[in-house]
Amino acid sequence: MSARPAGYMGELTLSLVCTGRGRVTLVVSGVPVGEAGNNPRELARTTALCAGDTTPGQAVFPGDEFLQNLVFDLTGSDDAIGQAAFAYRITSDTGRPTTSTDYVNGH
Repeated sequence: MSARPAGYMGELTLSLVCTGRGRVTLVVSGVPVGEAGNNPRELARTTALCAGDTTPGQAVFPGDEFLQNLVFDLTGSDDAIGQAAFAYRITSDTGRPTTSTDYVNGH
């Protein structure tokens, strides 16, 4: 068993589901605290298919207590505009809920 730093966020799992028609792609990005003002770097990307037997998307990425904020962008989802609804969730392997305050001002 290895020791983890107090601010360890865990391995984060992004889950994405949608219903309706088309597909939805969600990109999660973040800006390291020391690089404020720079462009966010991509952390995870996943796509969910909305029609018929919906296919959820999932991506795993490392939590980073030194990210200032997480940014969520829909991309490549033009065929779902006005025809689909989506929801996403981020969970951590630490068993501790991941909240928006974990990523405000770097932790």
